[in-house]
Amino acid sequence: MYLCCIMDSRFIEHRLSELRDRKSKNAFLESIMDDTSTTIIHEVNGHKTTLFLGCKGPKTNTWTQTKKMAFELNEAGIDVTFLSELDGVTCADSILKIGNTYNIADFKYCVTTSSNTLAKELEHGFEQAKAIVLKLRNMDVGQFKEAVDYLLRNKVSCGDIILMNRYGKVMVIGHRDIKNRTYFRKIKVFL
Repeated sequence: MYLCCIMDSRFIEHRLSELRDRKSKNAFLESIMDDTSTTIIHEVNGHKTTLFLGCKGPKTNTWTQTKKMAFELNEAGIDVTFLSELDGVTCADSILKIGNTYNIADFKYCVTTSSNTLAKELEHGFEQAKAIVLKLRNMDVGQFKEAVDYLLRNKVSCGDIILMNRYGKVMVIGHRDIKNRTYFRKIKVFL
């Protein structure tokens, strides 16, 4: 068990860089997600969302939507743990467990129809984490493609996108799908 006051993504990334193998890294991330000092927000079909003390989420304007996104992730079989955040420090929001894979992720709720706005949000998100949970409420496939094309043209280091449509359905788009531009076929009927 680790002290909850230091469970921010910067500490976690630093600790992960010290660990050599995937098994040790997964064990470390699993211990964080199983930490008994977290508060359970909700649990669906054996998948849960937990929260560390010091998480800024409840203080934000988007917390209601972020909690709903986490609930929809739980329904899709994904566990979520919201991390502590330090004042004035930019860091990722959470750890996700998708199957047997762990990801440090940033949550983005997007109501815009502007591909430029989404591109900037994604760029900012990938500066904080290797994965982004992205819920699009009003955007179509073409606008999403324009935003991702911007990232590729500008050589932004992209990770995975856990994409959620307006109906709460979840699709994981891997960084290879983005890099190879094969994601477009996957999302045509999804958005």
